[in-house]
Amino acid sequence: MIIRVAKVGTRNRVVLPVEVLDVLGVDSGDALFFVIRDHTVQLSRSPENFSEYLALHNETLPAPVDPDDIDPRQMRFGWGEEAW
Repeated sequence: MIIRVAKVGTRNRVVLPVEVLDVLGVDSGDALFFVIRDHTVQLSRSPENFSEYLALHNETLPAPVDPDDIDPRQMRFGWGEEAW
């Protein structure tokens, strides 16, 4: 196990340690996903396609139950809703 620390700068920027970037397999310019659930944050790289992403996170990304709890700043995955 390796533990590394990253500090938040004055402009809310975080520089991830090289070991973290290597494990995630990301390079400069790649997108990272922050999946927030309860009091935890899961960090992952952007997938090649979203079917891969949804398959990996099927259990951890439930659709919101109450429409009043929806935060308009968050990404939506409407795989349980028929909008056709």
